[in-house]
Amino acid sequence: GRRHVANAYFAITNERFEAAEMQSSAAAAIEPPPPDLESAVKSLVAARKRVEAEQVRQRLDAELAAAQAALSQGELVTSNGDSALSHYQAALALDAGNSVALNGIKLVFDALLRHSRVAIENTNFDDAESALSAAAKILPSSTIVKGLRERVATARVRAAQREQNRARVSQLLAQAEQSAAK
Repeated sequence: GRRHVANAYFAITNERFEAAEMQSSAAAAIEPPPPDLESAVKSLVAARKRVEAEQVRQRLDAELAAAQAALSQGELVTSNGDSALSHYQAALALDAGNSVALNGIKLVFDALLRHSRVAIENTNFDDAESALSAAAKILPSSTIVKGLRERVATARVRAAQREQNRARVSQLLAQAEQSAAK
């Protein structure tokens, strides 16, 4: 029995958890079980938890690094899941209170708002709406998003009115030229 426990400790040290479990089970099958079996099982559980926590930390670090890279490349939101937002959300799935991920999502939200404002200025209303839709998915109750959507609607109306005015002026100029030519 003690040999199985010693083998279990050796396997734990080498992070061979299945082998450690097999050795612990073999030791438990012996009557009476070795006195240090309980300690070996506790060590196995603790070692597994340590390794799992390290794996989560590594995945978290990888998601945050990928999010930062996507953010710096302007990949705020994409349909393929390789965007700053998707990586920050994946980081939050691993660590719900992660301040870097929470701050990153705010950076994405702010960048989407900036993008929508620039698009409105450039009369690219579809692009502005697209950015605002993405921002609304992050923070549905945002009054800023609501206000910018109203601004898009107003700007669309004004742009349409300007286009109608230009068309009317062109029409009047054409009529005046025709009248002057007669």
